[in-house]
Amino acid sequence: MIIMHDYPLRVVDHFAGFLKVLRPQFTMPRLNTIHDDCVLMFLSQKQKLSDIITKIPGGVNLANQHVLNGQLLMGECYANVLSSMAQEALEDEKLIKKVRDSIKFIKTNETCGDKFDGLKKLFSTDTAYKDLNVDNRTRWDTSYNMLLAGYEHRQLLSCLETCYPDYKISSISSQDWRKIDGLCSCLKVLFQAGNVLTRPKNLTANELYHEMIKLQLELSHAAMYEEDLDVRNLAKSLWERFDLYWRGCFLVLAIAVVMDPRCKMEIIKDNFTEMYGEEDAEKWIKTVNDAVHDLYISYGEQNLLDANIEVAQEPETGPQVEQTTESHQHEGEHKVEKKELGDDSQAQPQADEDYHMGDVLLQDGTTLVTIGD
Repeated sequence: MIIMHDYPLRVVDHFAGFLKVLRPQFTMPRLNTIHDDCVLMFLSQKQKLSDIITKIPGGVNLANQHVLNGQLLMGECYANVLSSMAQEALEDEKLIKKVRDSIKFIKTNETCGDKFDGLKKLFSTDTAYKDLNVDNRTRWDTSYNMLLAGYEHRQLLSCLETCYPDYKISSISSQDWRKIDGLCSCLKVLFQAGNVLTRPKNLTANELYHEMIKLQLELSHAAMYEEDLDVRNLAKSLWERFDLYWRGCFLVLAIAVVMDPRCKMEIIKDNFTEMYGEEDAEKWIKTVNDAVHDLYISYGEQNLLDANIEVAQEPETGPQVEQTTESHQHEGEHKVEKKELGDDSQAQPQADEDYHMGDVLLQDGTTLVTIGD
């Protein structure tokens, strides 16, 4: 019988024997030696990579803590917006109190609870009912779950009023249930968006963009096409409120999506066309497109500036170096002079070239990476 915890050691022994036969002169190093060599190799490669990254000009902050804090700040801000929107949707406290009091009475009155359980067995369904729980008023998601469970039990609650006279709770009318249904449909969108923030995986800018697009589309669709007038008005109010937040942060998120080789500019075009229609979407798409080009040109100018500074600081080694350095300096001065004078006729070819190179970033299936000169 093979003892499993000894099995890896036996494999190592067999492998060592195999190497001994293959090359008798070879001496198998000890486990600690192999471990130390692996760690030294890792640290050496890590330092080489760090040296390469240090020489790359640009504005990317590679501090993990800063990146993590930025993601958390964006996600916490998004959570606050969702919470604010949900609180607005839950303004009808009188309607919510009817459901809350009904559930509280069933949970606290043993006889009523038994009657209610009997009704659940009598009106059994293929899928299990949601649990009836009283909400925590400081957490809107618990209020949503309470309303959703109450709506699922609406027939049982109506029957309970008939078969149990002591069930002295304000009657919830069919019109009330219709309002609760519409309210739950709007809260469901916010609830699903909020679940993204509670995932153990860190929320990236790409993921946040797609979640916000989904929320924007669902709210706008309900605001325009929902049959129930109350639901449509509520969805419109929520949509307008969310749109204010969206306009303030969409550009940062959209640029991150464009830089993703899996998405590029095509995703932006499709999303904004679906949200605003072809005519209105053009100005949104142009804003993102211009921002990406400006970002590319900014990095290009920074690379040129760093290159000129590096050449100027190098020690003189001969006439050729002096001539090259001087030509670089004159070229930089000439570009600045043309920009200040506003000579568009001469500056336009260079701008066209920059924009042409920037287009490489936007093409689907291509990736442009520039490291130094």
